[in-house]
Amino acid sequence: MRMCLRLRIMLRRTLTMWHPALMMRMWYRKGFILTLLLFLNH
Repeated sequence: MRMCLRLRIMLRRTLTMWHPALMMRMWYRKGFILTLLLFLNH
């Protein structure tokens, strides 16, 4: 039971640590596509 809780806490920590990086990567990709579209429209 306690091991399960510990694993859950560890998983939550890793998720919180990785979430910003994933969001940044997604936003970077979106921004890149948007800039490309704007450049092409110009």
